[in-house]
Parts: sequence; C-alpha cells; structure tokens
Amino acid sequence: MWKIASAVADLNNIYSNDIYASLCTYGVEMARASIVREMREVFKAYSIAVDQRHLELIADYMVNPSCISKDSGHSLLHFPDVRRWI
Repeated sequence: MWKIASAVADLNNIYSNDIYASLCTYGVEMARASIVREMREVFKAYSIAVDQRHLELIADYMVNPSCISKDSGHSLLHFPDVRRWI
C-alpha cells in the first residue's frame, strides 16, 4: 500500500489542517506543529508579524494537559480519547 501511496503523493510532505486528526494519528508534537502552522498562516494573510516563539507558546498551552481548566474551551485535550495519546 505504501508503495502505491508514494507513487501518488509525497509522503514526506503530507499535511492536514484537521488538528484533532493530526493529534490522533501522529501525536501531540504533530498537533502542536499544526497549530503553529495554522496560526502563522492566518497572521501571514493579514501581514501581521508575530515572533515564532509566541506562536509556539500558544500552541504549547493548547496541548498542555496541566493548563486545562473548566473555563478553557480552547484546549484540544477536552476530547475524551486524546489523553491516551499523551
């Protein structure tokens, strides 16, 4: 199957903007990288310069289980089957 897939698509550069699917398939680091990439592209579209470290800090907060509170509905870890991937 991978031989056929590699003939059709570049497997080293596959990307999805579905953060939850990235998290479930590839883990927390891929989800974090996807969050950073999506935020960077949004700011880039509006010509807003944001330091990479700030984007990484926000992404770290979004995937960090210790930062979750009742009020933070923005964390990926509110999904029930995500904790097993950490």
